[in-house]
Amino acid sequence: MSIIMKAAEEVGFKVTVIFEPFYRGSIDKWSRIEKSIRRLENRYMGSHVWLRNSDGSPVIFTFDVGPR
Repeated sequence: MSIIMKAAEEVGFKVTVIFEPFYRGSIDKWSRIEKSIRRLENRYMGSHVWLRNSDGSPVIFTFDVGPR
């Protein structure tokens, strides 16, 4: 991720992540997703290259991870 962040900064791109069905079959999928998001917050979301919405909040996408 650090390499991607550096490359994005060099070319003026924004970065985010998408959580896909990888976690769907996991019994503890939400705790795993929450742990991953906390790790991203602590390491990467403070960067100016992280994609943000109109109110300045960091953006993360999800795709078919299933119900909570």
